[in-house]
Amino acid sequence: MPTQSAPRGRGVSYLALRHETTFGQLDAGDARAVRFYRNTAAETEAIESDEVLGTPQTNQRDQTEFQDGLPVTAGELEIPICANEIGDHLTMLFGLPTTIADPVDNAYYRHTWASGADILPTAQLEQERKPGDRQVGTGFAWNTL
Repeated sequence: MPTQSAPRGRGVSYLALRHETTFGQLDAGDARAVRFYRNTAAETEAIESDEVLGTPQTNQRDQTEFQDGLPVTAGELEIPICANEIGDHLTMLFGLPTTIADPVDNAYYRHTWASGADILPTAQLEQERKPGDRQVGTGFAWNTL
């Protein structure tokens, strides 16, 4: 069965990936479309009693009204591994590779990933759930391959 960027899980019809240079900050530049089987990443806002965002009440036990909490984006992304995108996924799992020119042919490069990096990169995911409605989430990290 061929893989394609067709609508998958929860109605997402488009998904693109961009590596972040600074955690949680939107970066300018082009994102690359990613093939996927399933995407459950979504933003949620829990309703919580927040002493800063709420307003004072006369009730002695609970001094604030329930408000929208800070947004949290979480979910799972199931992506097929292909030769065109394997470098992106290895970078997300192991950190940036060491890259050298191929000693046999300078037109090619050799990339070496090493386990145990202190800091792993994060990514931004841009998804389109319906035409014209694109959402961008920051701070995504890979945890399995």
